[in-house]
Parts: sequence; structure tokens; C-alpha cells
Amino acid sequence: MKKIAATLMCGVMLTSFVLCGCQKPVESSEGTVSNIQTGETTAATDVEVNSDNFKKIKDLYDSKKPEGSLEVCVFLDGIRGEGGYLVREDSVYFDYSSMKGDSHISLDIDTVTNIVSVTFDLGYGETRYYGNAKVELTAVESLIDTLIDNPRAVPLFDDSAISDYEENLKEDLPVLYSRLIAFAEKAFPELDIGLEDLGIDLGDKYRSLDLTQLISSETEVKNEHKFVNGICSDCGMCWTEYYYDAIGKLDNDEDNTGRRLVYGQRTSTMMSTSDFVQCSADDKESAEVLYYGYGTKKENEESISCTIRCRKTKTGVDTRIRMDYEQNFYSLGQGIISSRYDYSLEIKADAGDYSKVFESKESFKKYAKVYLYIFDDDGVGDNAWDSKKDDDLKKEFEAEGYTYLTKDEALDFFWDQSQGMLASMDAGMIWLDTSLADMGVNWKK
Repeated sequence: MKKIAATLMCGVMLTSFVLCGCQKPVESSEGTVSNIQTGETTAATDVEVNSDNFKKIKDLYDSKKPEGSLEVCVFLDGIRGEGGYLVREDSVYFDYSSMKGDSHISLDIDTVTNIVSVTFDLGYGETRYYGNAKVELTAVESLIDTLIDNPRAVPLFDDSAISDYEENLKEDLPVLYSRLIAFAEKAFPELDIGLEDLGIDLGDKYRSLDLTQLISSETEVKNEHKFVNGICSDCGMCWTEYYYDAIGKLDNDEDNTGRRLVYGQRTSTMMSTSDFVQCSADDKESAEVLYYGYGTKKENEESISCTIRCRKTKTGVDTRIRMDYEQNFYSLGQGIISSRYDYSLEIKADAGDYSKVFESKESFKKYAKVYLYIFDDDGVGDNAWDSKKDDDLKKEFEAEGYTYLTKDEALDFFWDQSQGMLASMDAGMIWLDTSLADMGVNWKK
């Protein structure tokens, strides 16, 4: 069996992650520390960063820092957006980004001066409300109060949103800051401490806000249908139609009649903080959910993905699952990347029958078809298991620095990874108010 590498898709996925993942820190402008309430320049207070906790956080960051990314991402199930942190030699940077990535608040805590550089950047269409202020460890909440009262209270890099969206940003800023506080409290679960354990005070005023309330650029999608194996039992609507409409609503893109795409919630069920879920549809008759991750090696060495496709048929829906474990990436030229090795698994079952597929490893193996494609320099691959022996393949893989998996070991690997990927895909669809079971992929026991 021959196969042409899906190199273009791979390139798109890697690019998409760069656009949607944790943000790199915004470098703040130079300036003095100001007492926001009086406008007078002041000396720093006696409050200092906790050096012991800073060392703990620095050690944690050094142990977790993902390859090719500056930030370690922080997730809170059920809360839109995500947090992220990075630790330099003398500072801690923490960022909260809204789900669409159009609004941010970040704190850059200097452990030497005990000063916090607060950057805020709220997007409204083509306009922004973007600025920075440096405050004492205990004055961040006061800064937020001041900005809500007077958005021009500090020097701004971009004030183009104020004229048309001043009331929006005054309502959005408290919600964004309350989410930042919530993510900051859970920033370092391995240490059982939060950002404030460094000595920064984020205040109490905004902690009681409803973290699920929407900012002005966010849309709530409500599913009023009762889908059974991909078809609504009340009105007969196909799930693919709902999915296409829901993506358009969530992304405020309902006028687009072509391909629609949003990124899902990222959760602790993922293998890595670099992984993501992508929800997309070309039209009302087709749908796709993708989980994409980077495995245990560097991002340019391997990837793991699960793609579930659903198509409307005359009698219901057709659903298929594909999982790929790709290794040893190389360039085909013109910015196109392919993997040299691709363990590829396919599962086809009737909608509603996936509970049988995933009821046990033995059942999973019975339904699954698995291949090992090895691609040449032109991106054309053959199923190596059709023509090569395990011993020869093992030598080839080991010569390139990779561990070879036999067909049975590959099936074990995919089974072990499937539960986390499927759980992440379900969680990733929360803002579309639907699930894999609605599609007919009832994988949970």
C-alpha cells in the first residue's frame, strides 16, 4: 500500500499552533513606578518577593519548559482562555489570554526591584486598547481600578479602541483580571502554591466575579438538540449541520460560507501543554475534530494526532477515526515538512457502536487497522510491514535514533494514548456545547 505524505496539512497544523498557543511575553516600555491613586512617583514598599518560593518556581519551570516555547501553559477546566508562565533569572512572567487570543493581561514580576510591569492589550476588531504600567507588588488591583475609572490614566501604546469601545473595555477588563487571578492561583499545582505566594497581592475586589461570564468578543453557544448517533431525535437535524453553525457562532464568523475553524479548550488530560484541539468543518455535511500533540521528544522529531471525521449520509452519519504517530521529520522543500515514519491507525464503526470499540484493548485491536509508512525523499511511502521484517526495521529505526514498534506494540501504544486524546477532544468541544457522543462516537464506558 502506497501513501503520499500529508505534508501540507502537517505544516498548517504546526503553524496554527504558533498562532493559538501560549503567548510570548510583551516587552514593556521604560518608565517610573507610580502610585496610581495619586500620580506621584514613589519608592517601592517594604514588600519583597519571597526568594524561597521564587527558587521553587524557577526549578519547576526549568524542569517543565516545553521545547520551542517560552511559556508553560496553565489550564482551568470550564474557564475560557488560558494562562502561561515563564521564569527568567530574576523575574517571573505570567500571562492570561482570552479564548480567541485577542485580549491579554500580563504581569512581569522583577525579583530584584520588587516591581510589577503590568501590560494590558484588549482587541476590538481592528482597534486595540494597549498599554503598560509599572507598580508595586501590592498595587496591581489599584491599577485595574484606575484603568476602569479612566482608561487613559497611564501612557498607552495604542488607544484606538477607546473612542468606540470605552464602555466595552470597562466591562471586559474586570472579567479578564478576575480570570487572571483564578489562573494565577493554580499556576503551580505541583508545588501547591500560586503566583501570590511570591509576595504579589492581586487584591480581593475581583475574586467574586463569575469567571464564566463573557467578554464582549466572546459568544455563548447553546445546544437545544438531542442528538442520538448523529441525528437529533426531535427535529431530525444532522449533527454536522449543528457543528458547522456552532463554529460560526463561536468564532463570530457566521457570514463565512466556506471552511470554519476554532481551537478548543486545552485541559490537563492532554499529554503536553503544547498540545491542542482543533474543531473545523468545510460545510454542513462534513466535520472534523483534531487532537495534535508533540509526544515525548522535541517538536521537530515526533508528533501524535487523532482525527475524527463525520459526514452526513442519506440515512445518518458516517464516522471514522484515524490516529498517527509520526517520527523523524524532514523537509520536502518550499517550507513543506513530512515525517519519515508514520504509524497510522484507522477505525471504522457505525455511529453508536464505538462503545464496543473502546470497551477493552482486545476489542480496540479487533476493530483497528494499523500501518507503518516509511516515506522517501519525495514524500511517497509504503506500508513497511508488507515487505520488511521486524529485525530489519528495528535496525533502521535505531540507526536514526528512534525506537521501533512492532505492529502489536503500535496497537498497544495507540490504545494507551487514545483515552487521553478522546477525553481532550470532548473537553475541547465544551464551548460548542456538544460532544463526540453527539456525533455518534460514544467512546466512554
